[in-house]
Amino acid sequence: MKVHLIRSEGFPMEDFNNVVNLLKLQRGPIEFVPSVPIVLPESDQERTFDTLNDFTKKDAHVVFSIMEKTLDRSFPLTQRTWTWNQLFKVCTDFRMLTNIPDEDHVILLTEKANDKNWFGCVDASMRNYFIHTADWDLFFENNADARFPIAYEIVVWLMRSLMFNNQLEIMKHVHYSPRGCMMDFCEDKKQIVLKMRTADICPSCTTHISQRDLKKTYLKQIFATMDGIRENLLFRQRSVLLMEPSKLEIRGYRKDIFLTDLGDLQVNLNPKEKSIFLLYLNHPEGIKRSYLVDHVPELRSYYAMISSATSNDQINKNIQRLVDITEGDMDVVFSRIRNKFRMAIPDLWTNYAIQSISETHKIVLNRELVTFKD
Repeated sequence: MKVHLIRSEGFPMEDFNNVVNLLKLQRGPIEFVPSVPIVLPESDQERTFDTLNDFTKKDAHVVFSIMEKTLDRSFPLTQRTWTWNQLFKVCTDFRMLTNIPDEDHVILLTEKANDKNWFGCVDASMRNYFIHTADWDLFFENNADARFPIAYEIVVWLMRSLMFNNQLEIMKHVHYSPRGCMMDFCEDKKQIVLKMRTADICPSCTTHISQRDLKKTYLKQIFATMDGIRENLLFRQRSVLLMEPSKLEIRGYRKDIFLTDLGDLQVNLNPKEKSIFLLYLNHPEGIKRSYLVDHVPELRSYYAMISSATSNDQINKNIQRLVDITEGDMDVVFSRIRNKFRMAIPDLWTNYAIQSISETHKIVLNRELVTFKD
């Protein structure tokens, strides 16, 4: 089974890549294929929510046809919305433009609000979907990591497409009273927290699945992904309570940085930032700012390996600018590294950032948590 993941331009590439990484953690016959960003058509439709409670409610009365971080919002809130047909058309247009086979699945990940205020849905073909990527901080509070609910919605809608023949069958089997099951409707959207913490399937849905002739390899991969999402979500919550940082893995010749206990969360540093990070990671004792010039050969070797610069003169010039105290370039790089880790892991970022401690800059992370993988 091929699942083509497309995104609207407003869903950041870094977030999109991290969702894909999370989905690819579990091996199996379902192949997730990322694609280029899509420009959505304009919409002249708006919807006004008078209260936060209105904003967190899904429209329950939808007529189907078989043929067819910190809360900073203020209310009343008016936002532009897109119809389901508009969102599904993005998928069908993508199919035609790129010659996607009928049996493949296409899922649009978009920050655009939909007119029914749902997390996502599938069209009448049971092969085209949209998943809403915004507003997850409303349901998971300050420690929200949107990768987890987005990835969960992706695999749950794939599971529903295997379990049922059409949209009407899906709606016939949803649970309007929450059970902690993937088929909970969650009219009150805050209820999604319950089913993600259980990542479970209730006995009646289990019976329904057993009565279908479904490939066991598909089921195993979907169940493993749901379990992995649940475990990573709980690890993130508990790590904050216990102040336990994730393991860090440096991969490949580009030395990409992953937090493996957080669903393979990738922290994207540019070549300068990554070179400095690797230098300080290799020196747990720390390096005084004024002593950086003594580490130019090591720093240069990192930068030459991972940057796109091909000229030795350009590489040397960039490194000299970094270590020159009068330039202030290094301070800017330190700040950017801190901000990127703070954005990725708001509660535990100090373990990974380069901090000034007793006039020495260092990364305090226990090096037993660090591995390198070719």
